[in-house]
Amino acid sequence: MRLQTAKEKTIPDFLERLGYTPAKIVKGEYWYCSPLRDSEQVPSFKISRDGKAWFDHALGRGGNIIALAQVYFKITDFRIILKEFDRLYYSDTRQKPLFPTPALSKTNSLSLTPSQPNAKQVGSDAAIFKPLGNNLALVQYLAERGISLEIATPYLQEIYYRRAGKSYFALAFSNNVGGYELRNAYFKGNRGGKSLTTIVKTHHAPDKILLFEGFMDFLSYLSHQQQAISPCPVIVLNGVAQVTLAIAEIQRLGAETVESYGDHDASGREMVATLKKALPACNIIDASGIYTGFDDYNAFIQAQAEATRVTHEKKSI
Repeated sequence: MRLQTAKEKTIPDFLERLGYTPAKIVKGEYWYCSPLRDSEQVPSFKISRDGKAWFDHALGRGGNIIALAQVYFKITDFRIILKEFDRLYYSDTRQKPLFPTPALSKTNSLSLTPSQPNAKQVGSDAAIFKPLGNNLALVQYLAERGISLEIATPYLQEIYYRRAGKSYFALAFSNNVGGYELRNAYFKGNRGGKSLTTIVKTHHAPDKILLFEGFMDFLSYLSHQQQAISPCPVIVLNGVAQVTLAIAEIQRLGAETVESYGDHDASGREMVATLKKALPACNIIDASGIYTGFDDYNAFIQAQAEATRVTHEKKSI
C-alpha cells in the first residue's frame, strides 16, 4: 500500500479492523476507550468528524492515521507500517497478510450460543473457547513473541466471539473476576471484566510472589527460566492500574518477598515505588534488571529468540 493510500483510510475503519468499537458518538465525533492503554474505563480517545484525525486526551497526543499506527504498533519505519496496513486491509492474492484480520472465515464461522459444550457467557456475550494450537494465526503470533506452545498452553485458550455483527478470535488469559485478557497480532483488550490474575499452586503462605504487568511477560519469564510452571505464586496485573488490587492480594497471601518484573518506563518505576510504600514489611525486589536495555521481559525474550534463529541459519549455510 502506498503512503497516500494509507492516509486516505478513516481511523474508525482502521480501529474496527483492529477490534475496537466506539464507546459513544457525540456531535459526529467518535470517542473510544483508548486503544493505546489497557485499563481505561472513561473514553478519552477522540476521532474528528471526518475520521482523519485523533487525539488521546490522557496522553496529550494526537495526529493522523499514520501517527496512530506508529504508536499502536510501536513502529516508526514507514515501510513496515505500510506492510501492517497491507495485512489489515488486503486478504486477496495481491497481498496475503502474515496474520489474518481478526475475523473468522465463512468456513470457520461459529454460531455463538451458550448451549454449546465449549461455549461460555463472557459478560453480556457468548464466546466459544478452544484449546491453544487450533488457530495457526495465534500460534504464529505467539512464536513471533518468542513464546512456545509448551509454555503457553497451561495458561491460554483460544476465544472466538462476535462484536457488532462481526466475528473475531484471540488468545484468552483468564483473570480473577471471570473476565479475559485478549491478544492477537492486532488487538489488545478485555472481555467480561478487568482484574488481575492470581496463580497459586499451594495453600501454604508463600515465601515469595512473582509480580508481572502482563501475561506475555509472565510467559516470557517461564520461557527464560525454561520451566512450564512457576515455582511460587504469581500475580499478573493485566495493566498497572490494578496495582491496588495486587497490594491487597499480596497481603492476603502473606508473602514475605515480592519480585517485581515491571516495564522499564515511568509506570514500571512508579509501580515499584507504590509497592514499597504500601508494603513496608515486605521485601520488594525490582527484578527488571534481568532485561536491562529492553522495554520489558517479552522484548528481551523476542531478541533472544531472534538471535537463536540467526545462529541456526548461519550454521545451516
